[in-house]
Amino acid sequence: MWPELLSERVSLITSNYVVWETLDLLQKKIGFEAASLWSRDILCVLDIWWLDADLHQRVYELWLNLGRRKLTLVDCASFVTMHQCEIEKAFCFKPYFLDYGFTLLAPSSNFKDE
Repeated sequence: MWPELLSERVSLITSNYVVWETLDLLQKKIGFEAASLWSRDILCVLDIWWLDADLHQRVYELWLNLGRRKLTLVDCASFVTMHQCEIEKAFCFKPYFLDYGFTLLAPSSNFKDE
């Protein structure tokens, strides 16, 4: 699906929170080289939505109000970013995005919930 999104020049938006989480995960699980490669090859095709202090407060309040164990602060940052940018479709493997009104582009059956 990734090559198709790129070839169709779909606008791919993420938050700085997702970038941080992804780089952190890649570095911890695979190593610095993998994180560096992802940063170099993937970030150049993404539009990064930078959350300021006001948006961070909205993210934090949403996280507190939802209080779901598997719903992370970064997930809430994605929800806020998607609402701010009027995005309805998520390229992710987290089936609970459906619970919050988003359509998944990636099949949720492939997601191994940890």
